[in-house]
Amino acid sequence: MTAIPKIESSNSDRDIIPAAEIRDNDAPQIARYLRESVPVAIGAFLLYFFTSSPFIGFGDTALLVDAIERGLWVSHVNNHPLTVFLGWIFSCLHSGEPAASANFLSVCAGTLAVAVWYLCVRIARVSRGVAIAAAFPTVVMHSLWWHSTIIENYAITAVLVMATYAGLLYYDQTRREVGLLFACAIAGLSIANHVQNGFLCIGVAAAGIFAAKKHGGGIALVARCAISAGVGLLPWALILARDIARGPGYSVTIKDAFVGKFQDTFFGATPYSMWWDTLFVIWSQSPFLLLPLCAVIGVSIYRRFSLSRAGFLGILIHLFFTILVFSGYPTWDRFAFLLPAIVGLAVLAGIGLQGISEKLGPGKGVRMVGVWCGCTALFAPVFYSAVVVMGRDPTSVWAHRFGNRHASHLYDQVRFIADPNRIGYSELESFSELLGEKLPHGALFLDDDSRTYYTLADYYQKYMGFRPDVRFLLVNSWGFSDWGLGSSQLVSLLEDAYRNGKPFFVASNGVPYTTFFKEAKKRFPVSLSPFPLGDGKWIYKLDTLPEGVESSLRYANALTSKGTLMPIKLNGATGRIDIGLEHVQFSSVDIVEEQEMSSFGPQWERDNQLFANSSASGGEVEFFVLTNDTERSTSPRRITLSLTTASDFGTLEVSFDREVVSTVDLYSPSVNVTSLEIPPRVISERGAILSLRVVGKNSKSSGYKFGLDTVQYE
Repeated sequence: MTAIPKIESSNSDRDIIPAAEIRDNDAPQIARYLRESVPVAIGAFLLYFFTSSPFIGFGDTALLVDAIERGLWVSHVNNHPLTVFLGWIFSCLHSGEPAASANFLSVCAGTLAVAVWYLCVRIARVSRGVAIAAAFPTVVMHSLWWHSTIIENYAITAVLVMATYAGLLYYDQTRREVGLLFACAIAGLSIANHVQNGFLCIGVAAAGIFAAKKHGGGIALVARCAISAGVGLLPWALILARDIARGPGYSVTIKDAFVGKFQDTFFGATPYSMWWDTLFVIWSQSPFLLLPLCAVIGVSIYRRFSLSRAGFLGILIHLFFTILVFSGYPTWDRFAFLLPAIVGLAVLAGIGLQGISEKLGPGKGVRMVGVWCGCTALFAPVFYSAVVVMGRDPTSVWAHRFGNRHASHLYDQVRFIADPNRIGYSELESFSELLGEKLPHGALFLDDDSRTYYTLADYYQKYMGFRPDVRFLLVNSWGFSDWGLGSSQLVSLLEDAYRNGKPFFVASNGVPYTTFFKEAKKRFPVSLSPFPLGDGKWIYKLDTLPEGVESSLRYANALTSKGTLMPIKLNGATGRIDIGLEHVQFSSVDIVEEQEMSSFGPQWERDNQLFANSSASGGEVEFFVLTNDTERSTSPRRITLSLTTASDFGTLEVSFDREVVSTVDLYSPSVNVTSLEIPPRVISERGAILSLRVVGKNSKSSGYKFGLDTVQYE
């Protein structure tokens, strides 16, 4: 094969290596390419590091940090075990805020992705000058930069895709089997980071079959490729096998591992959105670079660069399936799912730029390409900042992708999505601080599952000690099972808050809440009013009956008169009441039931207790306390609660008529009974509302449950 002519007038381009030379002396050349990539990687690292976020992001980032902190490695499509494992290592080496160490992982992954991209284009025999020039717009590509400044799995996916491409391109240049086997192993490993990398496996499988057919090796070569892929796939396969053994069933676990609950979302886009929005996303990565055009040029000239095209076939197949499938995935983060294809197109664009530089002539071509790429790199940050401004304008075409329709009164969503430069972006941090300052004690806060719920509940509350008294609620806006509150649950909570004067707040009163509120309006009048947080931000507050506690007491008396509620009656000088389900006026815990306790000893009245199974802080059970003793209705009563302690029980807050009177930690290594004496309190003839709310847990406890056996009084 004829080598590409050397460009003698540029010292930086003297090393366009003929295919034969690479084939005969490849190890030193690969080492040389790696050394060359160091300055490029340092530049990428500095940009990503100094523009990275010190805070947490939207819900997906909070879920990932939570999995990292818990060391949760499962096969579910939303888990990403490889990212979780690497994040866990980083968290062990980093003593700061969990989000900061996780974000630093993305900084390092993005840097490595750029370095391996450089290796790919050099293996593809792009000159050093062109490769360095093309690195500038590659580093600032929107999706790669975006995912290199905040924790997500996609920067690590970019590393794995580039490493696989490097193996495939190496095989094309040398026909050395080691490149193909390396690509198969990395493609198999990539499944442990995201199941969408199955398309990468399809690509390397096609490359192996093509190589075996065209260049010899036959079934033996295909078998070696399969073994290499199997070795790479082994970590994820072991996790999947464990989950199948532990899970609810083979079919459910397999479904969760490959598509999760979003299967109906695929190809949910209109044809216009599917193709126009995808082209828009790819074009806007580095506008001056014209990524699609350069990639097409790269495909057209690659045949001159290689001895084999087996690896290139694998690359094209991977790009085809990734773009086809995720073009039809109509979500705001389509640019994330397309990142594996975007970095792949960047490799082809590098090859295309090499061809353009040759067409322009020695010396001049490299200079022109350098100027073009330099302008692209300088323009990109300005372009992203401009998109933020244009996206805030609802009449702009940019608002379709980067609009702030449902979050303008909460936080600046546009900048989070449109601008990868996160210097000074602390919108979610500020939003949580405002909530912490303004939400009243014991508030319920409802948000949907696409923005702040996981950030607030699974990060700030769980790891930063944020407002343990607040219960954050997830509404099942997607209609999935086991994903947030269903309609009946939410309506019950809304009705209880309305009738009993509880503080209930909502992040938005539009979609997806309209459907749920329509259902609630069948049972009581639903009205929402703006609740200012400050700094121009606000949320909605449910308008409750104005009487507050009086309303709750009237509601409890109404239930009592109907015979649907048994109050805790304090009759006589002293007494002891065994608590059962008939005493529960309201419950917001996951499960409340009567539990048999005879196997734990004779300490419990009638060998049972009222057991509240709460999976998170904020769960509450309420009772109606009533006295018929007129003489004692103005005298303080001494009330003692007989509570259960256990290794998975939480910290309980006790309130009368919304006033906190005591707090108790119910953790103990063994199951036992403890007494909580409440300060003497007057229970008037009108009665009182006794509330037991989980507000946290001991660090040694594994849960938020609690149990109540009896109420004693004197």
